[in-house]
Amino acid sequence: MNSDWYGKLGAEWRDKDAALSSLHAAHPITLRYFMDAMGGDIKDKRILDAGCGGGLLSEDFARSGALVTGVDVRSGAIETAREHAVRVGLSIDYHVGSLEDLQLPEGSFDVVVTSFVLEHVSDLGKAISNVARVLKPGGLYLYSGINRTFTSLLIISIGFQYVLRKIPPGTLNWSQFRRPSELHAALGESGMSNVETKGLGRRQPYSVMLWNKLTGKPVEGFSVTPEMGILYVGQARRRKG
Repeated sequence: MNSDWYGKLGAEWRDKDAALSSLHAAHPITLRYFMDAMGGDIKDKRILDAGCGGGLLSEDFARSGALVTGVDVRSGAIETAREHAVRVGLSIDYHVGSLEDLQLPEGSFDVVVTSFVLEHVSDLGKAISNVARVLKPGGLYLYSGINRTFTSLLIISIGFQYVLRKIPPGTLNWSQFRRPSELHAALGESGMSNVETKGLGRRQPYSVMLWNKLTGKPVEGFSVTPEMGILYVGQARRRKG
């Protein structure tokens, strides 16, 4: 899997019409779900954005008063995130690091977020174990991801990489897309309890979306749905006992 591509995006992290246009399209509803899960007021909450990329979510949380730490394995993405945070006057503690080898103190965060990150880790169990370790007892884990289904194979792996060429072929590995059931099992083994998992879908069929992207027609945004055939969002908590 060629995830190094993300570290070379630079200013494209914030270009809504460039390579990450679909990520930007999903961003508002994902952010709203996360904010609602945290109760809306996140001032002074200690939040870890694990796999923060160029810092899109990190900056949203920081603007709302949270104490944010961002970690990403790609040094180029961290450099981009740091530079942008300075430019817009936000204080965010960014580090280069891996979710599978998270060098942060135990029980140090109220909330950990992994947004479209788990499909980039090779050892799901180790990644989730680290999430649980750095969460305070009772702390909240927020996630979004890509389900491993035949539909996601067609739309994401083939459609986005080989038809639309939105991202370079090999950037995403369908075999590492995580089914919700696999994530739920890893949560349980790491001392966390899943609260809920919901679908994240386009407000138009994905076949229509792909055709509209190919032909330059408008593409509708995302909404939270019961259908988890491609994307999902959810929340879990570290058990107190």
